[in-house]
Amino acid sequence: FFFNTLNRAKHSSFSTAPLLLRSPLHNFSSKISSKFKPTMDGFKKSMTGMFDSAKKGATTAAESTRVAAQKAQLMTEIKFLERKLTSRKEKFGVDVYESLANNEHAEVDRILAACKTELEEVKASIKAKQTELDMLRGDV
Repeated sequence: FFFNTLNRAKHSSFSTAPLLLRSPLHNFSSKISSKFKPTMDGFKKSMTGMFDSAKKGATTAAESTRVAAQKAQLMTEIKFLERKLTSRKEKFGVDVYESLANNEHAEVDRILAACKTELEEVKASIKAKQTELDMLRGDV
């Protein structure tokens, strides 16, 4: 092809520059590239979409982390209150034993009333925290 172009250029009166610079696929490739050439607007839209997606994912991850931290904190507080409940019951047993051993029935009633009040308060706290935890889990 190239030599034919040169030979025609020698024997004709037209300029050879346009013929030498163009390849046989020049028209075909220019049509294809114009169809698939990305526009700056399309690029901006795709980048904006990508950043919005990343931002949404980061927000979702942050929210999940916050909820998981709240759940862990509530479970820790519930365990602490349950240990406090057990500890108070053990102390009650020691206090009542000494009063019963000394035949002090009025003292046993007083210790029982005081312990019962404390235990009810702790149980109410446990129930409130458990309800909050259930809400975070979506059980309620």
